[in-house]
Amino acid sequence: MPKPVILLILTVVCGVGGFALGEISQMTSTIRAQGTNEAEENVVFAAGQFTIPLFEGGRVPFFLLTEVNIEVATYDEVSLLSNNRPHVRATILETLFELERRGEIKPDTIKPEVIKKAVQEDLEATFDLGEVNNVLLNRLLIQETGGRVRP
Repeated sequence: MPKPVILLILTVVCGVGGFALGEISQMTSTIRAQGTNEAEENVVFAAGQFTIPLFEGGRVPFFLLTEVNIEVATYDEVSLLSNNRPHVRATILETLFELERRGEIKPDTIKPEVIKKAVQEDLEATFDLGEVNNVLLNRLLIQETGGRVRP
């Protein structure tokens, strides 16, 4: 190819690239000028899955299987929970075991709102959080273990 054709092709490619970069830069500055709604949105921290044995007369005929997510207001609170993940999980486990010990988690009388409220209160009391907006129980299952004595 002759040099003028290559020079023409390079000039067109650079011109189109420069135009595209200018448009992207303009869109970015427009988005920044509009601001973000980070403060208005809730952020979710995935605490993980939990398995709690449900005791009945010294036996474990059932397990409670649940997945817990914590909804907070800011990314700083998610960062706090992430940095303390083992402690968060331990707090949730202690809450679930306490509910089971008191008889509030039974196969026939399980109430998700009771679990949500207890976990929320314990997390707010344990960590320096402004407020836990919501506790999301993605899975809440009772699984039979086969250890139940049948008459």
